Amino acid sequence: MDILAVLVVVALGSSAATTRYDMCPSSLPTRQSAVAVPAGWAAHVSDRESHLTGAGFSRGHPERLMILAPHESRSGYNRFIFGGSDEIWISCGYNGTQVSLDRAIGHPSSCEVMRLPATTQVSCSYPVDDSGAPNADRTDNQLP
Repeated sequence: MDILAVLVVVALGSSAATTRYDMCPSSLPTRQSAVAVPAGWAAHVSDRESHLTGAGFSRGHPERLMILAPHESRSGYNRFIFGGSDEIWISCGYNGTQVSLDRAIGHPSSCEVMRLPATTQVSCSYPVDDSGAPNADRTDNQLP
């Protein structure tokens, strides 16, 4: 193996990542309710399937309001790049509701949100260690 090949292998190995594609549930059964029904009226409530419409990210729990702006944004696409030691949280939003599903996702290096005609896809990339294995707190199939 010549020196150029070794340099390419070393360079590629240092930027390796594993990617998880199903960061948010694609749909969520929801039910809305009326808080105060005016006299003479009756509220009708029906169950519905709400579909994923987007996702956002925050440093720490979303209640801390440290919501992150995308590093790259264009029609139907947002890319977020992360750094630092704060744990990243994802907030998944669903159509026709004020409901979001939130959870800690560890320390991804980046995440992408793509809105397609029939669905929204959210994927995150996690760094791997020198052996090529996902870092212990950053695995793509054992999120906290």
